[in-house]
Amino acid sequence: MKFRPGRPSPAMLVAVLALVVALGGTATAASGLITGRQIAPSTITGRNVQNHSLTAADLAAGTVRTGRTGATGPAGRTGATGPAGAAGAPGAPGPAGAAGPAGPKGDAGADGAPGPKGDQGIPGPKGDPGVKGDPGTPGVATPTVVEYRVSSHVGAPALSAAQAADPYPVKAGGATNVTAGAKCDAGSYPVGGGVLPSDSRVGAIAITGLIPVVNPDPTQPSGYVAAVDNLTDEDQVFQVYVNCVKAKADTEKPVSDLPDAVRARYTRVLKESK
Repeated sequence: MKFRPGRPSPAMLVAVLALVVALGGTATAASGLITGRQIAPSTITGRNVQNHSLTAADLAAGTVRTGRTGATGPAGRTGATGPAGAAGAPGAPGPAGAAGPAGPKGDAGADGAPGPKGDQGIPGPKGDPGVKGDPGTPGVATPTVVEYRVSSHVGAPALSAAQAADPYPVKAGGATNVTAGAKCDAGSYPVGGGVLPSDSRVGAIAITGLIPVVNPDPTQPSGYVAAVDNLTDEDQVFQVYVNCVKAKADTEKPVSDLPDAVRARYTRVLKESK
């Protein structure tokens, strides 16, 4: 708002004029001008002073009072929006907020595709050779002991005259199916056997049976039983032998295919062997 100074009062003008005249002194009077002493107070009014003839330099400080402020006029129309100003610098980061509560566990994701095979690693350094140990003492293998058992001489009775005259003497009663056996010690079982005939006559007897007898009960004898026929008219003696090995009988399988009655008979033969 432009400042407009107020008009000075008449009293003020008179005072100013009187001041000017006083400063002029006698020189002014000599020149024929009117001095301030010659002017009565309050006789010079603003009408007697030419407009715009006085400046602020002609007036004493504080003699011109500012006029009272008038009422505020109505607001003018809003001007057009000016261009946007440049973006200000970003402010400093604020303090971190408090951690929120943990959320529920999510479902497991699907398995990803297998990644490519990595490059082969660099081989590690070769280790130092170990210290060779002292050679151990060679073990001594325990040899399997085969027991050899032979029965005493057993006689096969001679054929009678009628039997000897028969073209098939082996079918005669008295000289056929003579049995004898050789038994193993307790805890041993037969692995082989045979018959030792008499040396008096070759072909004097015929071996009609050579049967291994295996009893799973170690209290019962095991061994070989032989059956022979005498083919001569003289008594023939023979022996049965058996090879035995200490072992354990397999009781989960049949020990032989002999009928029970035959087994009982051959077991009795072994018991009676000398």
